[in-house]
Amino acid sequence: MPRRPLLAALLTVPLVALAAQAAGTFRDIPSGHWALVPASVLADRRIMVGRTPVDFAGEVPLTRYELAQILSALYIESGPPATFLVLKDMPPGHEATRDVQRVLGYGLLETGRGGTFGGEALVTRGELAEALDTLLEKNGVAPPTRRRQTVYFSDVPQGSPLFKVLDRVVNRFGLIEARAGSAFIAVNPVTRFQVLSILVKALPYLNPAVERELQEALAPPSPGPASPGPTANPRVSPGASPLPLAGAPPLLRSRGRLQGELIAMLNEDLPRQTGAVVANEPAQFSGGMLAGGGVSGEHWTEAWGLALGVNTMYVGFDIPDQGQPVPIDMLDTGVSGIGYWRVGGGPDWEAAVGGGVMARQAFNVTGQLVSQYYLSADKTSVGAGPAATLAFRAGPGLELIGTALVGPMAQWYNLPRPNGPQTLTRIGTDLTGRALYQVAPGWTLDAGVHAFLSTALGGGSLTTLGLTAGVTKDF
Repeated sequence: MPRRPLLAALLTVPLVALAAQAAGTFRDIPSGHWALVPASVLADRRIMVGRTPVDFAGEVPLTRYELAQILSALYIESGPPATFLVLKDMPPGHEATRDVQRVLGYGLLETGRGGTFGGEALVTRGELAEALDTLLEKNGVAPPTRRRQTVYFSDVPQGSPLFKVLDRVVNRFGLIEARAGSAFIAVNPVTRFQVLSILVKALPYLNPAVERELQEALAPPSPGPASPGPTANPRVSPGASPLPLAGAPPLLRSRGRLQGELIAMLNEDLPRQTGAVVANEPAQFSGGMLAGGGVSGEHWTEAWGLALGVNTMYVGFDIPDQGQPVPIDMLDTGVSGIGYWRVGGGPDWEAAVGGGVMARQAFNVTGQLVSQYYLSADKTSVGAGPAATLAFRAGPGLELIGTALVGPMAQWYNLPRPNGPQTLTRIGTDLTGRALYQVAPGWTLDAGVHAFLSTALGGGSLTTLGLTAGVTKDF
Protein backbone atom coordinates (compact mmCIF):
# COMPACT_ATOMS: atom_id res chain seq x y z
CA MET A 1 0.00 0.00 0.00
CA PRO A 2 1.40 3.46 -0.89
CA ARG A 3 2.62 5.46 2.07
CA ARG A 4 0.59 8.60 1.39
CA PRO A 5 -2.88 6.97 1.55
CA LEU A 6 -1.82 5.06 4.68
CA LEU A 7 -0.64 8.27 6.32
CA ALA A 8 -3.88 10.01 5.38
CA ALA A 9 -5.94 7.18 6.85
CA LEU A 10 -3.99 7.26 10.10
CA LEU A 11 -4.51 11.02 10.45
CA THR A 12 -8.24 10.95 9.67
CA VAL A 13 -9.48 9.89 13.12
CA PRO A 14 -7.49 12.40 15.21
CA LEU A 15 -8.25 15.23 12.77
CA VAL A 16 -11.99 14.49 12.93
CA ALA A 17 -11.79 14.38 16.72
CA LEU A 18 -9.95 17.69 16.90
CA ALA A 19 -12.39 19.32 14.50
CA ALA A 20 -15.38 18.13 16.50
CA GLN A 21 -13.79 19.22 19.78
CA ALA A 22 -13.01 22.65 18.38
CA ALA A 23 -16.57 23.02 17.12
CA GLY A 24 -17.90 22.00 20.54
CA THR A 25 -20.30 19.37 19.22
CA PHE A 26 -20.77 15.63 19.63
CA ARG A 27 -21.64 13.33 16.75
CA ASP A 28 -23.92 11.13 18.91
CA ILE A 29 -26.22 14.04 19.90
CA PRO A 30 -28.56 14.89 17.01
CA SER A 31 -29.39 18.41 15.97
CA GLY A 32 -32.28 19.82 18.01
CA HIS A 33 -31.67 17.49 20.97
CA TRP A 34 -32.03 19.25 24.32
CA ALA A 35 -28.50 18.20 25.38
CA LEU A 36 -26.64 19.45 22.29
CA VAL A 37 -25.85 22.98 23.50
CA PRO A 38 -25.40 22.21 27.25
CA ALA A 39 -23.07 19.29 26.50
CA SER A 40 -20.98 21.44 24.17
CA VAL A 41 -20.68 24.35 26.62
CA LEU A 42 -19.82 22.17 29.62
CA ALA A 43 -17.32 20.16 27.58
CA ASP A 44 -15.60 23.33 26.34
CA ARG A 45 -15.32 24.52 29.93
CA ARG A 46 -13.98 21.10 31.00
CA ILE A 47 -16.80 20.71 33.52
CA MET A 48 -18.25 17.55 31.97
CA VAL A 49 -16.32 16.20 29.02
CA GLY A 50 -17.43 13.54 26.58
CA ARG A 51 -16.49 9.90 26.75
CA THR A 52 -14.38 10.66 23.67
CA PRO A 53 -13.70 13.96 21.91
CA VAL A 54 -16.55 13.19 19.48
CA ASP A 55 -18.97 11.09 21.59
CA PHE A 56 -20.86 12.30 24.66
CA ALA A 57 -22.43 8.87 25.44
CA GLY A 58 -25.42 10.34 27.21
CA GLU A 59 -27.25 7.04 27.74
CA VAL A 60 -24.21 5.46 29.43
CA PRO A 61 -24.07 5.41 33.26
CA LEU A 62 -21.68 7.86 34.96
CA THR A 63 -18.58 6.47 36.70
CA ARG A 64 -16.90 7.67 39.90
CA TYR A 65 -13.91 8.86 37.86
CA GLU A 66 -16.22 11.09 35.83
CA LEU A 67 -18.00 12.33 38.96
CA ALA A 68 -14.64 13.23 40.48
CA GLN A 69 -13.75 15.28 37.41
CA ILE A 70 -17.08 17.15 37.55
CA LEU A 71 -16.86 17.92 41.27
CA SER A 72 -13.22 19.00 40.95
CA ALA A 73 -14.06 21.37 38.10
CA LEU A 74 -16.94 22.98 40.03
CA TYR A 75 -15.20 23.27 43.41
CA ILE A 76 -14.08 26.83 44.09
CA GLU A 77 -10.93 25.88 46.05
CA SER A 78 -7.90 25.89 43.74
CA GLY A 79 -4.91 23.61 43.92
CA PRO A 80 -4.40 20.22 45.49
CA PRO A 81 -5.29 19.48 49.13
CA ALA A 82 -2.68 19.44 51.87
CA THR A 83 -2.69 15.64 52.14
CA PHE A 84 -2.08 13.00 49.46
CA LEU A 85 -3.88 9.67 49.76
CA VAL A 86 -2.30 6.44 48.54
CA LEU A 87 -4.94 4.41 46.69
CA LYS A 88 -4.38 0.76 45.86
CA ASP A 89 -6.31 0.86 42.58
CA MET A 90 -4.68 4.04 41.19
CA PRO A 91 -1.03 3.68 40.14
CA PRO A 92 1.28 6.74 40.02
CA GLY A 93 0.66 8.90 37.00
CA HIS A 94 -2.99 7.89 36.60
CA GLU A 95 -4.82 10.46 34.45
CA ALA A 96 -7.50 11.01 37.11
CA THR A 97 -5.07 11.46 40.03
CA ARG A 98 -5.46 15.24 40.31
CA ASP A 99 -9.26 15.22 40.34
CA VAL A 100 -9.51 12.20 42.63
CA GLN A 101 -7.04 13.65 45.15
CA ARG A 102 -8.92 16.95 45.16
CA VAL A 103 -12.38 15.48 45.79
CA LEU A 104 -11.07 13.09 48.44
CA GLY A 105 -8.80 15.60 50.13
CA TYR A 106 -11.50 18.26 50.32
CA GLY A 107 -14.16 15.79 51.45
CA LEU A 108 -16.39 15.90 48.35
CA LEU A 109 -16.30 12.10 48.00
CA GLU A 110 -15.27 9.20 50.20
CA THR A 111 -12.78 6.45 49.49
CA GLY A 112 -13.90 2.93 48.69
CA ARG A 113 -13.22 -0.23 50.65
CA GLY A 114 -9.69 -1.21 51.61
CA GLY A 115 -8.01 2.03 50.59
CA THR A 116 -9.33 2.11 47.03
CA PHE A 117 -11.27 4.69 45.04
CA GLY A 118 -13.34 2.43 42.77
CA GLY A 119 -13.28 4.81 39.86
CA GLU A 120 -14.93 2.42 37.41
CA ALA A 121 -17.93 1.85 39.72
CA LEU A 122 -21.22 3.38 38.59
CA VAL A 123 -22.55 6.43 40.39
CA THR A 124 -25.92 5.84 42.04
CA ARG A 125 -28.78 8.29 42.51
CA GLY A 126 -28.08 8.55 46.23
CA GLU A 127 -24.34 9.09 45.75
CA LEU A 128 -24.91 11.85 43.20
CA ALA A 129 -27.43 13.68 45.43
CA GLU A 130 -25.06 13.52 48.41
CA ALA A 131 -22.09 14.72 46.32
CA LEU A 132 -24.01 17.71 44.93
CA ASP A 133 -25.29 18.63 48.38
CA THR A 134 -21.74 18.48 49.78
CA LEU A 135 -20.37 20.55 46.88
CA LEU A 136 -22.98 23.26 47.37
CA GLU A 137 -22.26 23.40 51.09
CA LYS A 138 -18.47 23.54 50.70
CA ASN A 139 -18.80 26.24 48.02
CA GLY A 140 -20.69 28.30 50.60
CA VAL A 141 -24.01 28.35 48.71
CA ALA A 142 -26.93 29.08 51.03
CA PRO A 143 -30.05 27.04 50.25
CA PRO A 144 -32.88 29.13 48.75
CA THR A 145 -36.35 29.22 50.26
CA ARG A 146 -38.35 26.03 50.32
CA ARG A 147 -40.69 25.24 47.44
CA ARG A 148 -44.42 25.59 48.00
CA GLN A 149 -45.12 21.96 47.17
CA THR A 150 -42.77 19.89 49.28
CA VAL A 151 -41.77 16.54 47.76
CA TYR A 152 -40.81 13.52 49.85
CA PHE A 153 -40.00 10.05 48.59
CA SER A 154 -41.90 6.96 49.70
CA ASP A 155 -38.77 4.80 50.03
CA VAL A 156 -36.60 7.30 51.97
CA PRO A 157 -37.28 7.21 55.76
CA GLN A 158 -37.93 10.62 57.28
CA GLY A 159 -35.07 11.82 59.43
CA SER A 160 -32.45 9.67 57.66
CA PRO A 161 -29.29 11.34 56.27
CA LEU A 162 -30.49 10.81 52.69
CA PHE A 163 -33.89 12.32 53.57
CA LYS A 164 -32.18 15.54 54.70
CA VAL A 165 -29.98 15.62 51.60
CA LEU A 166 -32.93 15.19 49.24
CA ASP A 167 -34.94 17.79 51.13
CA ARG A 168 -32.27 20.37 50.28
CA VAL A 169 -31.49 19.17 46.75
CA VAL A 170 -35.15 18.71 45.71
CA ASN A 171 -37.21 21.15 47.79
CA ARG A 172 -34.74 24.03 48.01
CA PHE A 173 -32.28 23.97 45.12
CA GLY A 174 -34.73 22.25 42.76
CA LEU A 175 -32.05 20.14 41.07
CA ILE A 176 -34.18 16.99 40.91
CA GLU A 177 -37.73 16.89 39.59
CA ALA A 178 -40.06 14.42 41.31
CA ARG A 179 -43.65 13.77 42.30
CA ALA A 180 -44.74 13.65 45.91
CA GLY A 181 -44.89 10.06 47.11
CA SER A 182 -42.81 8.60 44.28
CA ALA A 183 -39.88 6.29 45.02
CA PHE A 184 -36.31 7.58 44.75
CA ILE A 185 -34.45 4.23 44.49
CA ALA A 186 -31.08 5.52 45.65
CA VAL A 187 -29.21 2.38 44.50
CA ASN A 188 -30.00 2.85 40.80
CA PRO A 189 -27.20 4.21 38.58
CA VAL A 190 -27.56 7.55 36.79
CA THR A 191 -26.82 8.19 33.13
CA ARG A 192 -24.65 10.97 31.77
CA PHE A 193 -27.69 12.71 30.26
CA GLN A 194 -29.38 12.72 33.66
CA VAL A 195 -26.28 14.22 35.29
CA LEU A 196 -26.02 16.84 32.53
CA SER A 197 -29.63 17.90 33.11
CA ILE A 198 -28.98 18.34 36.84
CA LEU A 199 -25.73 20.24 36.27
CA VAL A 200 -27.58 22.72 34.06
CA LYS A 201 -29.94 23.43 36.97
CA ALA A 202 -26.99 23.72 39.39
CA LEU A 203 -24.87 26.12 37.30
CA PRO A 204 -26.50 29.31 38.67
CA TYR A 205 -25.33 28.26 42.15
CA LEU A 206 -21.96 26.72 41.25
CA ASN A 207 -20.65 28.73 38.27
CA PRO A 208 -22.73 31.76 37.21
CA ALA A 209 -20.24 32.68 34.46
CA VAL A 210 -20.78 29.38 32.64
CA GLU A 211 -24.53 29.75 33.26
CA ARG A 212 -24.50 33.09 31.42
CA GLU A 213 -22.48 31.57 28.59
CA LEU A 214 -24.99 28.73 28.32
CA GLN A 215 -27.95 31.13 28.22
CA GLU A 216 -26.25 33.16 25.48
CA ALA A 217 -25.70 30.00 23.47
CA LEU A 218 -29.35 29.04 23.92
CA ALA A 219 -30.67 32.52 23.09
CA PRO A 220 -32.48 32.85 19.75
CA PRO A 221 -30.50 34.58 16.98
CA SER A 222 -30.97 38.34 16.57
CA PRO A 223 -33.29 39.50 13.77
CA GLY A 224 -31.56 39.67 10.42
CA PRO A 225 -31.79 38.52 6.82
CA ALA A 226 -33.89 35.42 6.31
CA SER A 227 -31.89 32.25 6.71
CA PRO A 228 -31.88 29.92 3.70
CA GLY A 229 -32.42 26.90 5.96
CA PRO A 230 -33.68 25.94 9.39
CA THR A 231 -31.71 26.88 12.50
CA ALA A 232 -29.21 24.16 13.33
CA ASN A 233 -29.73 24.37 17.09
CA PRO A 234 -33.18 25.67 17.99
CA ARG A 235 -33.55 26.85 21.56
CA VAL A 236 -34.35 24.03 23.94
CA SER A 237 -35.01 24.37 27.63
CA PRO A 238 -31.75 23.27 29.30
CA GLY A 239 -33.57 21.33 32.00
CA ALA A 240 -35.98 19.52 29.71
CA SER A 241 -34.27 16.18 30.01
CA PRO A 242 -36.27 13.21 28.72
CA LEU A 243 -34.81 11.16 31.59
CA PRO A 244 -34.73 13.34 34.75
CA LEU A 245 -33.23 11.72 37.81
CA ALA A 246 -36.56 11.10 39.50
CA GLY A 247 -39.07 12.44 37.01
CA ALA A 248 -39.71 9.06 35.43
CA PRO A 249 -41.23 6.83 38.12
CA PRO A 250 -39.25 3.75 39.12
CA LEU A 251 -40.50 0.52 37.61
CA LEU A 252 -40.75 -1.46 40.84
CA ARG A 253 -42.66 0.90 43.11
CA SER A 254 -45.40 0.93 45.74
CA ARG A 255 -48.85 0.61 44.22
CA GLY A 256 -52.15 -1.23 44.37
CA ARG A 257 -54.11 -3.05 41.67
CA LEU A 258 -57.73 -4.01 41.05
CA GLN A 259 -58.13 -6.58 38.29
CA GLY A 260 -60.56 -8.82 36.49
CA GLU A 261 -59.64 -12.11 34.86
CA LEU A 262 -61.23 -14.15 32.10
CA ILE A 263 -60.09 -17.77 32.16
CA ALA A 264 -59.31 -18.76 28.58
CA MET A 265 -58.40 -22.37 29.34
CA LEU A 266 -58.48 -24.70 32.34
CA ASN A 267 -57.46 -28.32 32.08
CA GLU A 268 -56.81 -30.87 34.82
CA ASP A 269 -55.66 -34.43 34.27
CA LEU A 270 -55.51 -36.50 37.46
CA PRO A 271 -53.44 -39.65 37.97
CA ARG A 272 -55.29 -42.95 37.67
CA GLN A 273 -55.70 -44.82 40.92
CA THR A 274 -57.35 -48.09 41.89
CA GLY A 275 -60.36 -48.27 44.20
CA ALA A 276 -63.41 -46.08 44.41
CA VAL A 277 -61.58 -42.75 44.04
CA VAL A 278 -61.42 -42.63 40.27
CA ALA A 279 -63.38 -45.75 39.26
CA ASN A 280 -63.48 -46.37 35.52
CA GLU A 281 -64.30 -42.85 34.32
CA PRO A 282 -61.68 -40.66 32.63
CA ALA A 283 -60.24 -38.15 35.12
CA GLN A 284 -59.94 -35.25 32.72
CA PHE A 285 -62.03 -32.16 32.13
CA SER A 286 -61.95 -28.74 30.46
CA GLY A 287 -63.58 -25.66 31.92
CA GLY A 288 -66.41 -23.68 30.39
CA MET A 289 -67.51 -20.18 31.46
CA LEU A 290 -64.82 -19.08 33.87
CA ALA A 291 -64.17 -15.65 35.35
CA GLY A 292 -62.33 -14.16 38.29
CA GLY A 293 -61.01 -11.02 39.91
CA GLY A 294 -58.70 -9.85 42.63
CA VAL A 295 -56.84 -7.10 44.46
CA SER A 296 -53.12 -6.85 45.12
CA GLY A 297 -50.58 -4.41 46.47
CA GLU A 298 -46.84 -3.85 46.43
CA HIS A 299 -44.59 -1.90 48.78
CA TRP A 300 -40.99 -1.15 47.83
CA THR A 301 -38.03 0.43 49.60
CA GLU A 302 -34.51 1.05 48.32
CA ALA A 303 -33.48 -2.57 48.79
CA TRP A 304 -36.55 -4.80 49.12
CA GLY A 305 -40.20 -5.20 48.17
CA LEU A 306 -43.30 -7.01 49.39
CA ALA A 307 -46.25 -8.09 47.20
CA LEU A 308 -49.57 -9.38 48.57
CA GLY A 309 -52.60 -10.52 46.58
CA VAL A 310 -56.07 -12.04 46.93
CA ASN A 311 -58.10 -13.40 44.01
CA THR A 312 -61.26 -15.42 43.45
CA MET A 313 -62.14 -17.55 40.43
CA TYR A 314 -65.50 -19.07 39.49
CA VAL A 315 -65.16 -22.48 37.81
CA GLY A 316 -68.12 -24.09 36.03
CA PHE A 317 -67.63 -27.42 34.25
CA ASP A 318 -69.09 -30.85 33.62
CA ILE A 319 -67.76 -34.17 34.92
CA PRO A 320 -68.73 -37.38 33.08
CA ASP A 321 -70.40 -39.85 35.44
CA GLN A 322 -71.39 -43.22 33.96
CA GLY A 323 -71.33 -41.57 30.56
CA GLN A 324 -73.54 -38.63 31.61
CA PRO A 325 -72.25 -35.07 32.24
CA VAL A 326 -72.73 -33.83 35.80
CA PRO A 327 -72.49 -30.02 36.23
CA ILE A 328 -70.14 -28.84 38.95
CA ASP A 329 -69.70 -25.21 40.08
CA MET A 330 -66.76 -24.28 42.27
CA LEU A 331 -65.43 -21.09 43.83
CA ASP A 332 -61.62 -21.06 43.98
CA THR A 333 -60.05 -18.39 46.24
CA GLY A 334 -56.33 -17.83 46.68
CA VAL A 335 -53.88 -15.65 48.60
CA SER A 336 -50.20 -15.09 47.87
CA GLY A 337 -47.29 -13.21 49.38
CA ILE A 338 -43.83 -12.62 47.89
CA GLY A 339 -40.78 -10.94 49.41
CA TYR A 340 -38.26 -9.45 46.95
CA TRP A 341 -34.69 -8.20 47.06
CA ARG A 342 -33.52 -5.80 44.34
CA VAL A 343 -30.63 -7.28 42.36
CA GLY A 344 -30.14 -4.81 39.54
CA GLY A 345 -31.53 -1.97 37.54
CA GLY A 346 -30.94 0.89 35.18
CA PRO A 347 -32.88 3.80 33.66
CA ASP A 348 -35.17 1.41 31.76
CA TRP A 349 -35.17 -1.88 33.69
CA GLU A 350 -35.24 -3.31 37.19
CA ALA A 351 -35.03 -6.84 38.56
CA ALA A 352 -35.65 -8.47 41.93
CA VAL A 353 -35.56 -12.01 43.32
CA GLY A 354 -36.98 -13.55 46.47
CA GLY A 355 -39.41 -16.14 47.72
CA GLY A 356 -43.12 -16.49 48.25
CA VAL A 357 -46.00 -18.57 49.52
CA MET A 358 -49.40 -19.28 47.96
CA ALA A 359 -52.54 -20.96 49.21
CA ARG A 360 -55.87 -21.76 47.52
CA GLN A 361 -59.19 -23.09 48.74
CA ALA A 362 -61.77 -24.42 46.28
CA PHE A 363 -65.39 -24.84 47.43
CA ASN A 364 -68.05 -26.91 45.70
CA VAL A 365 -71.00 -24.51 45.60
CA THR A 366 -73.57 -26.70 43.80
CA GLY A 367 -74.07 -29.15 46.66
CA GLN A 368 -73.79 -32.06 44.22
CA LEU A 369 -70.89 -34.48 44.68
CA VAL A 370 -69.56 -37.15 42.41
CA SER A 371 -67.64 -39.20 44.94
CA GLN A 372 -65.37 -41.03 42.56
CA TYR A 373 -63.61 -37.86 41.44
CA TYR A 374 -61.18 -35.59 43.17
CA LEU A 375 -62.60 -32.72 41.14
CA SER A 376 -66.02 -32.95 42.72
CA ALA A 377 -64.71 -32.29 46.23
CA ASP A 378 -63.48 -29.24 48.09
CA LYS A 379 -59.71 -28.98 47.88
CA THR A 380 -56.95 -27.09 49.69
CA SER A 381 -53.61 -26.16 48.12
CA VAL A 382 -50.50 -24.77 49.84
CA GLY A 383 -47.11 -24.10 48.24
CA ALA A 384 -43.91 -22.11 48.60
CA GLY A 385 -40.78 -21.46 46.56
CA PRO A 386 -38.44 -18.95 44.89
CA ALA A 387 -39.77 -15.96 42.96
CA ALA A 388 -38.45 -13.34 40.54
CA THR A 389 -39.72 -10.24 38.76
CA LEU A 390 -38.37 -8.20 35.85
CA ALA A 391 -39.66 -4.79 34.76
CA PHE A 392 -38.82 -2.93 31.54
CA ARG A 393 -39.71 0.59 30.36
CA ALA A 394 -40.76 0.08 26.75
CA GLY A 395 -41.57 3.73 26.03
CA PRO A 396 -43.05 6.89 27.51
CA GLY A 397 -45.72 5.78 29.98
CA LEU A 398 -45.46 2.11 28.90
CA GLU A 399 -44.07 -0.57 31.21
CA LEU A 400 -43.74 -4.35 30.86
CA ILE A 401 -43.55 -6.51 34.01
CA GLY A 402 -43.09 -10.26 34.32
CA THR A 403 -43.28 -12.31 37.54
CA ALA A 404 -42.67 -15.99 38.31
CA LEU A 405 -43.23 -18.05 41.47
CA VAL A 406 -42.07 -21.69 41.40
CA GLY A 407 -42.30 -24.33 44.09
CA PRO A 408 -43.78 -27.54 45.47
CA MET A 409 -47.46 -27.54 46.35
CA ALA A 410 -49.50 -29.99 48.40
CA GLN A 411 -53.22 -30.47 47.58
CA TRP A 412 -55.80 -32.13 49.81
CA TYR A 413 -59.07 -33.33 48.24
CA ASN A 414 -61.80 -33.64 50.88
CA LEU A 415 -63.78 -36.57 49.48
CA PRO A 416 -66.88 -38.02 51.15
CA ARG A 417 -66.37 -41.00 53.41
CA PRO A 418 -65.30 -43.78 53.33
CA ASN A 419 -62.54 -42.52 51.00
CA GLY A 420 -61.55 -39.60 53.22
CA PRO A 421 -59.04 -36.86 52.31
CA GLN A 422 -56.74 -37.64 49.41
CA THR A 423 -53.40 -35.86 48.90
CA LEU A 424 -51.42 -34.99 45.78
CA THR A 425 -47.99 -33.36 45.68
CA ARG A 426 -47.40 -30.99 42.78
CA ILE A 427 -44.60 -28.84 41.41
CA GLY A 428 -46.28 -25.62 40.30
CA THR A 429 -45.27 -22.47 38.44
CA ASP A 430 -47.33 -19.28 38.63
CA LEU A 431 -46.49 -16.85 35.79
CA THR A 432 -47.80 -13.37 35.03
CA GLY A 433 -46.97 -10.93 32.26
CA ARG A 434 -48.42 -7.41 32.24
CA ALA A 435 -48.30 -4.30 30.08
CA LEU A 436 -49.07 -1.06 31.94
CA TYR A 437 -49.88 2.26 30.31
CA GLN A 438 -50.02 5.49 32.30
CA VAL A 439 -53.25 7.42 31.72
CA ALA A 440 -52.88 10.01 34.51
CA PRO A 441 -50.26 10.85 37.16
CA GLY A 442 -50.12 7.82 39.44
CA TRP A 443 -52.77 5.87 37.46
CA THR A 444 -52.16 3.12 34.91
CA LEU A 445 -54.29 0.71 32.94
CA ASP A 446 -52.86 -2.76 32.46
CA ALA A 447 -53.58 -5.91 30.52
CA GLY A 448 -51.78 -9.21 30.63
CA VAL A 449 -51.66 -12.99 30.79
CA HIS A 450 -51.77 -15.21 33.89
CA ALA A 451 -50.74 -18.86 33.68
CA PHE A 452 -50.50 -21.60 36.29
CA LEU A 453 -48.74 -24.83 35.33
CA SER A 454 -48.21 -27.82 37.60
CA THR A 455 -47.29 -31.48 37.46
CA ALA A 456 -48.23 -34.06 40.11
CA LEU A 457 -45.41 -36.29 41.28
CA GLY A 458 -47.62 -39.37 40.84
CA GLY A 459 -48.76 -38.32 37.36
CA GLY A 460 -51.30 -35.84 36.07
CA SER A 461 -51.18 -32.08 35.41
CA LEU A 462 -53.07 -28.85 35.89
CA THR A 463 -53.00 -25.91 33.47
CA THR A 464 -54.81 -22.60 33.86
CA LEU A 465 -54.51 -19.72 31.40
CA GLY A 466 -56.25 -16.40 32.01
CA LEU A 467 -56.41 -12.96 30.40
CA THR A 468 -56.31 -10.08 32.89
CA ALA A 469 -57.23 -6.41 32.81
CA GLY A 470 -57.07 -3.92 35.63
CA VAL A 471 -56.28 -0.47 36.97
CA THR A 472 -53.25 0.39 39.10
CA LYS A 473 -52.72 3.30 41.51
CA ASP A 474 -49.35 4.42 42.85
CA PHE A 475 -49.15 5.20 46.55
